Parts: sequence; C-alpha cells; structure tokens
Amino acid sequence: MSTHGSSWPGTVDLSHDTWLFEAGWAARRDDPADCTARLLACLTEVAALDPLLSRWYHGAEPVAVDEPSLRSRVDANWDNPTSSTTHGTVISLRNGMTDDLTVATFSVSCGATASYLRNSVELRPPLPVSVPHLYQLDTMLGLVDSMISVWQPQWCRVRPRSLAEATGRDTVDVLASWIVYLDEGSHRRTDGALPEEVDVLERANGEMFVLAPTAERVQLATIDRLREHITLADAARLG
Repeated sequence: MSTHGSSWPGTVDLSHDTWLFEAGWAARRDDPADCTARLLACLTEVAALDPLLSRWYHGAEPVAVDEPSLRSRVDANWDNPTSSTTHGTVISLRNGMTDDLTVATFSVSCGATASYLRNSVELRPPLPVSVPHLYQLDTMLGLVDSMISVWQPQWCRVRPRSLAEATGRDTVDVLASWIVYLDEGSHRRTDGALPEEVDVLERANGEMFVLAPTAERVQLATIDRLREHITLADAARLG
C-alpha cells in the first residue's frame, strides 16, 4: 500500500503527539540474570535523559532501579512452560505521573525462546511539550545507540504514533518511522539508490536510517521509496 495519498503531518501537533521508542528481536536464550542486567542498564540510560524517566512503578508499588529489585521482578514473572522453551518475562512500568503530558510507560519482554513469541522493549516518553530536549535528533540517536548496545535488537525505531496511522495500519513496518536501526540479518538492500534525504549511519552490526533532520520533515514518499529499496526479514515486519 502506498502512502502517497495520505496527508502528514497535516494538522497533527507533534508536540502533543504520542511517541514510541521500540525495539525487537527474535527468540534468544537470555536467562533471568541476563534479562536483569539488560533491564538495569536500559533503565539507567533512560533515567539519565530526564527526571520524569528516573522513577518507575508497577501499579502503586515503587520499583527501584537496582539489581535486587529488578531481579525480583524478573523472577516473579518468569515463565518456563517446558524444559526446552521459555516465555521469559514480561514487565510493564509507569513513571507515576497522572496527567497526559508527563506520563510515561515502559514495557519489556525478555528471555522468550518459543518461536511464536517475540522479545521487545517499548518506551513511551512524556509528550514533547513537556520535555522538548528529549526529542532532539542527537538525544534520540544517543538513546537508539544505547539500546542497541544493551538489548542487541534486530530492529529499533523512534516514531510519533500519527506517522504510523498516516502510512496505513495494514502495512506498518519498521520503516514507517523517523529513525530506524536494522541489523544485518533483518534486511537487505535491493538495487537502486536510497532517497537522498535519508542519512545512513553505519553501526557495528547494522545500519541506522534517519529519514529527516526532524520528525516534522519526514515525507511519506520517503517511506515509500525506502520500501522499494529495502527488503525486510519477517522479524522486522510488524503488520
């Protein structure tokens, strides 16, 4: 499905839009200690971005960002349905704020080895109107690099939710984003040059694609052209 008929951002106010940072990877045998270490490193990196991302709660219960607290949370949710496979752990947290502008959520699925499950991490930060510095390109690139190092995902992306809606829910994939990282096994380039407005940043195990200097300048036609020149593996398809 082409996005050319869609108008974006149009009347969307991105400063009040919901934004998502997401990463995913297929079955990987991370044990509870591995998941705890990755989770601690992740939340430590996130906390450095803004005080609104430094305190987390599970329901009304505070969750300390330290190894004992996070290991307890991982162990409590660990699911081993058989001796050969695990569903791993799923943890969902909130930053404790109650208004729409400053609330943030974080969720992670780690340790799943069953072929029908995917491991993932999702951060929904406070809206840009509350923390505009968080949405600067350099800050977002730093966050993506940190999460690549921590989680070693197959793909990672940053996007406003309205961009996904504009590109069509039945064809949503990781390319419908502002910033996209794809590891070597999750994509291949086809013949032809990528759109000239896309900045390609080489990483140790993959490539990062920046579709525009700011999210407001992302063109839907750019996403269409990327889809023509990048073939995604199943692990990087979301719809």
